[in-house]
Amino acid sequence: MSVFGTNLSEIMKERNITPKQLIEMANVDKNVVYEINKHEPMLANAVKIADVLNASLDYLVGKEVDEDFFVDPNYKISFYENLDKELANQGISKRKFCRDLKYSLASFTRWKNGDIPYFQTIIEISTYLNCSIDALIGRTRK
Repeated sequence: MSVFGTNLSEIMKERNITPKQLIEMANVDKNVVYEINKHEPMLANAVKIADVLNASLDYLVGKEVDEDFFVDPNYKISFYENLDKELANQGISKRKFCRDLKYSLASFTRWKNGDIPYFQTIIEISTYLNCSIDALIGRTRK
């Protein structure tokens, strides 16, 4: 079972939410919820689920979570802008970032043009930068 699936099951059990209810509440395909035990969902589906549960993506994937987590009610997923700011804050060049994580510089062009990486890639980037997934995609201001 994936960490995401384990943590999701725990939250659902605590809140007495069935898979069918979660599917309806998050407006996701039933396969998304039933296959979470095998692997992390696509980012858009993970965000829908986390939003419905008011849960941190960091918690769902097994990263440490800030006790004061809150979802910015006006958030818009803004991965590239947040990544660019975080790299600047940490003094990491795009070349070093790409070299360390084995990404091409073309990734930045795609991300700048609005492409969002796979959820697993975002998890990897947040781990490399030691920052929150939720902050990296713009769900929270922290």
